[in-house]
Amino acid sequence: MVRDLLLADVPMVLRADLYAVATLSGAVAMVIGAWLVWPVVPTIAVAALACFVLRMLAVRRGWRAAAARGLSSTSVTWMWQCHRPEPFPSESMYGSPA
Repeated sequence: MVRDLLLADVPMVLRADLYAVATLSGAVAMVIGAWLVWPVVPTIAVAALACFVLRMLAVRRGWRAAAARGLSSTSVTWMWQCHRPEPFPSESMYGSPA
């Protein structure tokens, strides 16, 4: 992910693979476990297992996340490059520290 940010590329987790969906399933399992006041260790185990199983099923069966209509990979890359945050201002902009 750091490599993608340094190269101003769309991060791999935001592309068509089910990384984010699998992670979201684990997060949902954690929230449900906390809401039902289940013990922490079994809740973590269930959440990790849900995330792992969904990701492995996606890899084995070739599942892909749905892409937004009308957006090509080049337009997504262009939007990412245009809307990334500005770097921190340099010290020379404010003068040397006192």
